[in-house]
Amino acid sequence: MEENSKDNKKIEIEKLEKGDILMLNRGLYKHFGIYIGENSVIHYTDKSGDWGKDICVQKTSLKEFAKDSEIVICKLPESFIRNNKVYSPDETVERAFSRLGEREYNLVTNNCEHFAIWCKTGISESKQVDNVLKTLSFFSLSFGVKKMIDAINTKKISDIGSGVIGIAGATAINYFGNKNKKRDK
Repeated sequence: MEENSKDNKKIEIEKLEKGDILMLNRGLYKHFGIYIGENSVIHYTDKSGDWGKDICVQKTSLKEFAKDSEIVICKLPESFIRNNKVYSPDETVERAFSRLGEREYNLVTNNCEHFAIWCKTGISESKQVDNVLKTLSFFSLSFGVKKMIDAINTKKISDIGSGVIGIAGATAINYFGNKNKKRDK
């Protein structure tokens, strides 16, 4: 899903449709949920807000979900729709309801974005997490390459070790980042 896509629309409540993926820009992060109709949303949240000690999949009012943030309907790119399964609005809502009460929240592998995308597509992924992992991988790889170049220039074994660790770190980040994308079978 492309959060910055020109297809994503800031909305008026009347334009919401069951099964829509909703996004809120909270500044440092984006929060996601599934619109289920009747001014209600299912999303990962704590009773006191997006974060807390008791995060689970809950049904809340649209107003409680938005909390003064502007609601954006996320649309899947046409290229994605052509090449992947996309559930109908009723199926999307049914999938959201099937996880009510779930307490498996994990910021990296099972957050509100993973949940919302999974409800609509069967693919559990988060572009926010992917972007952070890509950045970490880039810096780890850059560090590793710099240390290997330093090792060539200085002939220091410690630079070789640091370089290998940096490159291995980048490889591990890429491997685990891709491994965490779950699909329905």
